[in-house]
Formats: sequence, C-alpha cells, structure tokens
Amino acid sequence: MSAKSVLHHWHNEMELIVIQKGSGIISVDFITHEVKAGDIVFVLPGQLHSIKQKKEARMEYENILFQPSMLLCGEPDLCGTDFILPLMENPATIQTFLTPDAPAYESLSGCIRKIDNLCDSRPKGYQLAVKGWLFQLMFYLVSNQQTLKQPSQSHQKHMDKLKTILKYVEEHYNEPLIIEDMANLIHYSKSHFMKFFQNTYEYGIHPVSQSLSNEHGGKTFSFDR
Repeated sequence: MSAKSVLHHWHNEMELIVIQKGSGIISVDFITHEVKAGDIVFVLPGQLHSIKQKKEARMEYENILFQPSMLLCGEPDLCGTDFILPLMENPATIQTFLTPDAPAYESLSGCIRKIDNLCDSRPKGYQLAVKGWLFQLMFYLVSNQQTLKQPSQSHQKHMDKLKTILKYVEEHYNEPLIIEDMANLIHYSKSHFMKFFQNTYEYGIHPVSQSLSNEHGGKTFSFDR
C-alpha cells in the first residue's frame, strides 16, 4: 500500500506496520518516529496511531491486523494470563518501533515473511500455521521486553480526550457536528477545544471529518459553530 495521510485513530486489533519502500512518519500514542524500508511498527489495541507521508519521499507499507482473541483460549491459560493480557495492558514494556538493529529483528521479520507466504499460497489448513507463527512472533516480542519510559499522566489525559472526540465524531458522522457539544465532552471551552485539535492535527478538526467522510462512503460533514 502506498502511504497517504492516515489521521490518529485506534482499533481493537493488534497491528504490524511493515515498511517496504521509501520513508515516512508514524506516530503511536504521540511518540513520533521517521521510519524507512525494513522498519516494523507494532501497535497494540487501543493505541492512537497515525501515518504521514513526507513531502520529498514516497512510502509503501504492509498492514497486518489480527484480533488478540486469536491468541487467547476460552478458558484462562498461562499464555493469556501471564503474557498476552499483561502485554496489552502495559504497552510501555515492548519496543514499538523496530529497526533492523533491534533485538530479535531477524526472527520477527522471519515470522512476518512466513505469515505473508502462507496467506498468499493458502494451503489447506494454512490458518493453523498462521496462528502458530503469530504465537512465535509474540514470543520474540515478550522475550525481548524492556523497561521503557511510562507515558506521563498529562500525556495519557491528552490521548483519552482525543479518543473521546474521535469516537463521538465517528458515531455522529451523518449528523451536523456542533463544536460546543464536542468541547463539553472533554470539559473545554470552544476556543480551547479548537486549539486542542489544531495542536494535534495542524489544521483543526476538519481533516478528521473529511477522513471519516471518506470512510463512510463520502458523506459530507457539516458543522454548527
């Protein structure tokens, strides 16, 4: 996939973003890195992330998304309770941006290649092998966990406020969006709310509305200021 601007969003799936060509800018929970061919970005459920194209470069990348439930049994088991669930609850224990010099990079990229090849060829029962390689991938991530800096309380509050607004906009994409109503959701004045969004998105809330409009079949957003 060629990169276009993908504004901050989150979802309930785990995601691997594999940079195949060129370079660009990716943000995860407002930690921003320039990425280039060969880099891998690991996004946990609920993490806010965005992709931005650099003016002077073109980036191509692959997205691999999967539900954490694929790795969890119906009944509590050691893999889930001791490794998978704690990982999702504390994302600061793993390295989000993985470069070729990162520990276990070759092993991780090898798992991704195996998954890609299986999904391309789709032999009978390939889903079993894909699940196995996902477990192997999680093993390499967990076994190379680090003690990373925890996000500050103000940083977490900023993300929570943005999630609240993004969720509201998505749920009301086919209705007029009233700035005061959205500001009240996060206990901001109208002017503070507009500044909050402009600081996050550079151009304010309108790019968010356009992005969601495209996702929902091109419906047009309107604003009642």
